[in-house]
Amino acid sequence: MRKKKIISLFILMVMLPAIVLSHQGLYEEKDTAGFNDALVLPKPAVSYAVYMRLDHSGDVDFVSFKVDAAMPIEVSLLVPQRSEFLDYYPVFAVVGPGLPAPELEVPFELPVGYGAVVMKSEPQAEREKFHEPFSNTRYYRGFKIFKKEMAEPGTYYIVVWHPEGEYGDYVVIYGEKESFTPKEMLNTYRVISKVWSGNWGKFRGYPPNKQKR
Repeated sequence: MRKKKIISLFILMVMLPAIVLSHQGLYEEKDTAGFNDALVLPKPAVSYAVYMRLDHSGDVDFVSFKVDAAMPIEVSLLVPQRSEFLDYYPVFAVVGPGLPAPELEVPFELPVGYGAVVMKSEPQAEREKFHEPFSNTRYYRGFKIFKKEMAEPGTYYIVVWHPEGEYGDYVVIYGEKESFTPKEMLNTYRVISKVWSGNWGKFRGYPPNKQKR
């Protein structure tokens, strides 16, 4: 056990310069099932990469963050850079107080007094690629970016689904400010270790009425 701790500490020290230039890592340990079950972003003022999965056709994922005072919010998605993800475009919405009624259909009931901005991306002819140096992981971009100053205090949500029932792994990219405590650095390393282990990044599926391309 002591040997494992020493090895982990050594790896953390080696990777420290890259970690401090990265988003904090979070991992969806269990499927989220609604607003009351959302994965919580502990510090909304800092940036996160949240590794998540639509587990099955019709699945909807929920992430929450709290706004205490006016602050800028930025949200987008990434998917693994593998051939089976080339045509994978989940949709996300930012849901919260003070936002307008959604212009597109959403697969959930809005809380009373809440609105939603739906970000649906169109497939790219040649999909943009991105290499994340800290985790040495490659992704596809191609998703719209939500940017807005949130003026009204309250709890906000990022909700992700696929309108055609496709499912698979993806990353929620939240915020821009990089900030880490030593404990958060170690946690981010543990999250990336799960990605490296193959537990995330290869899961991709289609509904029964849609053949795999």
